[in-house]
This record gives sequence, C-alpha cells and structure tokens, in this order.
Amino acid sequence: QHDQLRSANEDLLARVETLQNNAKLLETQILEIQRAKAKADKELEAEKLLREQKTKEHSGALREMEELQTQLQKEKKHLQKTMQELELAKKDAQKSTLMDMEIADYERLVKELNQKITDKDSRIEDLEQETGIQKQKQEALQEEIKSLQSTMQQDEERNAKIKQLLVKTKKELADSKQAENDHLMLQASLKGELEASQQQ
Repeated sequence: QHDQLRSANEDLLARVETLQNNAKLLETQILEIQRAKAKADKELEAEKLLREQKTKEHSGALREMEELQTQLQKEKKHLQKTMQELELAKKDAQKSTLMDMEIADYERLVKELNQKITDKDSRIEDLEQETGIQKQKQEALQEEIKSLQSTMQQDEERNAKIKQLLVKTKKELADSKQAENDHLMLQASLKGELEASQQQ
C-alpha cells in the first residue's frame, strides 16, 4: 500500500504540474485576447471619429448646395423679371438713345445673371458629385465598423470560453492538490503503522 500511494502521489504531482502549465498558457491567451480587443477598440473609435468628420463634411456640402439652390431660384426670378422689363423697355424705347442705353444695361445684366446661373449650376453639380462620394465613403466606413464590432464580439466570446476553461483547470488543480495532501496524510499514517509493526 505504501508503494501504491507513493506511485499515486507521483502521478498526482505530474498532473498538478501539467494543470499549472495549462493554467499559465490559458492566462497568456487571455492577455493576448485582451490586447487584441484593446487594439480593436482603438481602431473602432478612430473609425467612428472619421465617420463623424465625413458626416459633418457631407452635411456642410448639403447645406451649401441648398443655399446655392435657393440663391439660384432667387436669381432666376430676378432674371425673369429683368427680361420682362427688357421686353417692356424694347417696346417703349424704339429709337430713343436714352432707352437704347437702358436696354444695353438690361442686356448686360441679363448676360451677367445668365453667367451666375451657369456658374451656380456647375457648382451644384460638383456638390452633388461630392455628396455622392461622401455618401459612399460613409457607407464604406459603416461596413468597416460593423466588421470591427463582429471581430470584437468573436474575441469576447473566445475570451469568455478561455476564462471558463481556466476556472475549470484551476478547480481541477485544487482538487488534485487536495488529493495529493490526502495521499500524503494516508502515506504518513501507513508509514507510522509500518514502523510500529516493525518495532513490534
């Protein structure tokens, strides 16, 4: 019985050492996952800030486009009114030199207004293109954020599983140490009985 207990004790010692090594390995894996999660958190925060910046730029472009469209409508109305006045002036002027000068002024104003309308139309087209590009970038950032969130969730699930395994391993280690102590006590008891028997 003494030899059997000693052999069992050696087996327990080997198992305790294995469990201790497994516990250290699991703790190292948990640290690596935590570092990866922290890195993913930083990347996610950076992506959120970039998305907010792009959203602000997109909103600014939309506001500018709306303001330009409002100005364009006003200038179109002004142009329409000016053209009506020009027609009236042409009807009333005939060959009057003074009216010819007014007509020339009206024609020049109409030309300037047409140029402004053309410029604003061009600017609106540019803003619409820029708005489309910003929208595409925002959608791409949203997809990247979703991917990062999915990766973080997978890391957290993996971390939780490893923690559960670590708790189980630590419990097995404690049970093995308790069993080792029990065997040592029984071994000491048997050794005492053996010595007593030898003395008798």
